[in-house]
Amino acid sequence: RDAPRTPNVVAAGTFAPGDGGDRTRPVDDGGSGAGIPTDEPPTPTPTPTPKAACEVPERDARVVTAVEPETPELARERGATGDVDVRVDLTATGGVTAVAIARSADPALDNAALDAARRSTYAPAIDACHAEPGSYLFRVRFDG
Repeated sequence: RDAPRTPNVVAAGTFAPGDGGDRTRPVDDGGSGAGIPTDEPPTPTPTPTPKAACEVPERDARVVTAVEPETPELARERGATGDVDVRVDLTATGGVTAVAIARSADPALDNAALDAARRSTYAPAIDACHAEPGSYLFRVRFDG
């Protein structure tokens, strides 16, 4: 046995009556039910532009405020220079959970870079509009 069919509503509102061949358009008749016929084509209803589910649907983790490390006096006296890469593990809110040296230059420079990475602030990665925990590579160049 067939289930009862539900009609599809195509339009709602008060429409001006037509005599079969006339085009009609929606009118505001103040609720009287008396429409106003017209020969103008119906005004199309604007289709709203769909909004993105979020402002930034995809983004890598990034530093928001980078703390600039000072070159330690011991490293300066030895003439130590180089790049230090620190892996910073982040929560889904951008909080730092761990830091580790990914590329070392000198023990004193490494410690200064670790401290700067811990004190910096971050924004987490975003995947399909959801913040995700992950890692960020914090790079420091010590020129001497």
